[in-house]
Amino acid sequence: MTADRCTDEATRTLLGLYALGRLSAAEHARTVAHLADCTACRAEVAELDRVTSALGLLTADDIAEILAEDEDLPHRPPPPRAPVCHGARGTRDRRPGRASVGTLARGTAPLPDLPPGV
Repeated sequence: MTADRCTDEATRTLLGLYALGRLSAAEHARTVAHLADCTACRAEVAELDRVTSALGLLTADDIAEILAEDEDLPHRPPPPRAPVCHGARGTRDRRPGRASVGTLARGTAPLPDLPPGV
């Protein structure tokens, strides 16, 4: 891997969850091993760590204000829609494992929906 760009897309997609401490033991081990050899991903994790630390400083009122300001921006294209997940509890308009700004700011991310008995 070069310092400019990582070609391991599978591991790169785990970096956000790694920064939040939300990986399984196997994913964590795989990511740590990858980070030992990949300067680009180490730099991305350092950036993500700064962002998650800053989000942790926000209050619920701060987040509400940011979201309200965001809705007032003119000439902004609509955000892309996430794929719909059909889980055990019905349809959600979010991909499983993705945390909202509010849950990131509180330092907690939701667990994915699991079928009953799992």
